[in-house]
Amino acid sequence: MIELLMVVAMLATLAAIAWPQLIQARVSANEAATIGAVRTVFAAQATFAASCGAGGYAPSLEDLGIRTLGQPGFIPQDLTAGIKSGYLFTLSPRADANVIGELSPSCGTSSVETVDAYHLTAVPISIGLTGHRSFATDHRGTIYQSTTGEPIPNPIPADVDPAG
Repeated sequence: MIELLMVVAMLATLAAIAWPQLIQARVSANEAATIGAVRTVFAAQATFAASCGAGGYAPSLEDLGIRTLGQPGFIPQDLTAGIKSGYLFTLSPRADANVIGELSPSCGTSSVETVDAYHLTAVPISIGLTGHRSFATDHRGTIYQSTTGEPIPNPIPADVDPAG
């Protein structure tokens, strides 16, 4: 009986040591995946502007995910929903954006109004458990971070650090 209690105590000690490292590994993986997803949206916006947006950007993730004339959307469907790798993604026109126009006729009949600037944020669903940092980018392509996990304002302030 004492041997069994010793084994249980040792397993509990190992679990107490390993748990924080497991959480940190998960957070690091989520943050790396989120930076990759932010890059995906940036590339999708560039493709959208060149092919469908008549030089303008999509104002929402849903608009980037729209299938046009039988083709897949510009971003994967899991990202279109706005939740991926423990992060909540929000795409909106930048606060000082201007409407450019509507989709080009070759991209379908959707009534999407394209804009000249956008703002993408990725915020951890649970700060500390799914991620420590929040991220943002805009039409310029630099990815910025906030170590507090709070959303980065729209437009991105000059004092926000680029993600490293």
